[in-house]
Amino acid sequence: MSVLVTIEVLVTDLEALRQVCPRLGLEFLEGQTTFWSFAQYACAHAIRVKDRPTAYQIGLIETQTPQGDRAYQLKMDPYRGGDGLCDVVGPRGEVLIQAYGVELVQRLGWGHGWSVSQEVFANQDIELLLEQ
Repeated sequence: MSVLVTIEVLVTDLEALRQVCPRLGLEFLEGQTTFWSFAQYACAHAIRVKDRPTAYQIGLIETQTPQGDRAYQLKMDPYRGGDGLCDVVGPRGEVLIQAYGVELVQRLGWGHGWSVSQEVFANQDIELLLEQ
């Protein structure tokens, strides 16, 4: 049965999310107001798997942080693997969450003038090292 799930991340830096999409084989659809899964749903922006038009999409739903700043919730439908979406982002979006987190930490480090290096382990864990 098809059901939308909320990916467990609150996106506060839309540019960081835009940057990780191509690295994962995704395309950020700026201003697309519906996203496709088993049905169509309203959103502010969407993300799709590049070169896979039948794959379900991720919807970015506008919300606010507890401080009242603009943010986005990510919604997806993992039913039957989202017709290929889950192969790219994981069944609950964990690959996308990880890539977004890495991008945020790198931007923070670079913003302070630090060097940032990363190591990816066999289990796909990532360790970031920030140095002044």
